[in-house]
Formats: sequence, structure tokens, C-alpha cells
Amino acid sequence: MSSYSEMWKEILEPPLKIVKQYINAKKIIRATCLAFCHLLFKLTDDRTLYYRYVLKGKARIQDEYDVAIAYAGPFDFLTVYVLYDIQAKEKIQWIHFDVSKFHFNTKMCRRLYPRFDQINVVSDEARKALLEKIPEIAHKTKTVLNTVSAEQCRALADMGRGFDADIPRGGICIVTVGRLSKEKGQDIIPEVAAYLKNHGIAFRWYLVGDGKLRPEIERKCTEYGVSDEVAFLGTTPNPYPYLKQADLYVQTSVHEGFCITLAEAKVFGLPIISTDCAGAHEQLDGVANCHVVRREVSEICNAMFAEIGRMNGIVIV
Repeated sequence: MSSYSEMWKEILEPPLKIVKQYINAKKIIRATCLAFCHLLFKLTDDRTLYYRYVLKGKARIQDEYDVAIAYAGPFDFLTVYVLYDIQAKEKIQWIHFDVSKFHFNTKMCRRLYPRFDQINVVSDEARKALLEKIPEIAHKTKTVLNTVSAEQCRALADMGRGFDADIPRGGICIVTVGRLSKEKGQDIIPEVAAYLKNHGIAFRWYLVGDGKLRPEIERKCTEYGVSDEVAFLGTTPNPYPYLKQADLYVQTSVHEGFCITLAEAKVFGLPIISTDCAGAHEQLDGVANCHVVRREVSEICNAMFAEIGRMNGIVIV
């Protein structure tokens, strides 16, 4: 195997699919070795040998570095690559997610993570979740919060394009930024929007981002009768003009490690409603006009009513 594109195919695609392709291409030795490594993974729940075989024959970086970081973690391949194929005086594993909320290979990581000099986790809650699975690495694990440049966010907000649609007269401009996906949880928005509409709230809710969940959200908007109130803006490299123009920011995530869009919304001093996911309390507790609530329609709506009422000097019940 000569190309790195083939290597990534072996890493990201189902192993048995790759084995079948190699058999059809008469690459019997490669197919047999990958099949054997995959069998060991199924028996041991550890893909180290599989990844090391995929990397075999690739030109190794000969230089030695001061620090090597497996940054996009947890991603088992990068963990193996940094540990076995990079020479460095210090090696760091970075964890960006709450490992209790999705599949995490505890057995494999329990064997590999102690070999790192340091393990950085992006929030206290995400660190706690990691240590519940691998408590023996507590002494080398610390919280390193994600950060944003407030100056850069504000500068970009003045450069980009803002809203095209008109906000209803006297209405509220609500913004949610993020990939449209199950973990980001925007599928709850149509029902929340319907609740607001049924209580006489004038608003338009802008979803900045795109993803596989969009058709489902659009279908629910039609079902709940809020297609005119919820606008899909698609993906943009610069969401900051929308944040600058917003009246209220809402985050609906099912789980996070440290939600960077909350930090970005704070730059613009927005009232924020966030579901209770890792990192939310660390960012919003004690901040004026910010709420962390359970991911339930009534909880989200009550917090939104409180902020909309505050903006308009009224009480909404």
C-alpha cells in the first residue's frame, strides 16, 4: 500500500469491507493480515495492533520533538500514532468530549493513556467522566478549558454578512449555532418554537450550521407549524455577525465536552439558555441572564420566557 488515502480508508471504513475489497483486487496477503488484526480486536477490544499494522511501511518522522499532542481525542488511531510513531520528550493526550455519553474504548485507553505524560480535558465535568472510567490516571490529568479570542470574534462580526430575513415587529431574534446533529440536539427546537408561538411570542429562530439532522428538523417544523419561525442559514465560516445581531442564544446539546459556541455567545453579552451538558455550568453559572436547564421543552421554554419577559419588562406565564 503506497498512498495515504488508502491508509485513511483502512482506518475509517469498516475493516471487513476493506478486506473484501482487497480480496477482489487480489491483494490476498494484505487482506489476510488485516482480517487477522481485526479478529484480534474483536477478541481483545483493542485496535492497537490493527492500527500499527496499517501504519507499517509508512515513512516515519525521524525528528524528535519537545512535545507531541494527540489533539483530536478521544480518537484511538491518533493515540496509537503519537505513542508509537512520534518521537518526543513529552506526549500529551487531549480529550474534547464527555466520554460517558458515547462509545469509549475503556479497555484500550486504560492500557494506553497511562503512557502519556499528561492528559488534558476541556472541562471539569468531562474530566470527571474520564476519571470515572480510568481513575488511575488522575495524577496526570488536568482541565484545560477551550478559549476564544473575544477581539477576533468582534472583528469578524463586523466583517461578515448578517440576517437576510426580517424579524417580526416587536419580535425576538434567537440564534443557535452548530452542526445539525443528534449530539447537538436541535431536533427539540421545533417543539420549543411551537410552544413559544402558542404563547403569543413573536420571534424568528435562526439555525446557523448544517448536517444530517436537517431533514428531520425541517419535517418537525412543518409538523409543529413553525416553518416560518425557524430559519435554516446553512454552514458559514463566520457565524459572528449573527451572534452580534441576536437577542437570545440557545444551545440544545445532548452532550458536549466544552461547548465553544457558549463561549462565543458570551463575547457578545447575549442572554444564554443552555441544556445541562458538560462545560455549561463552568461557563454560565453566576453569569447574568444565563440559564442551564434540563433538556426538556418546558425547562427550555420557562428559561426563554424569563429572558424574553425581562427584555420586554413583562411576565410571561
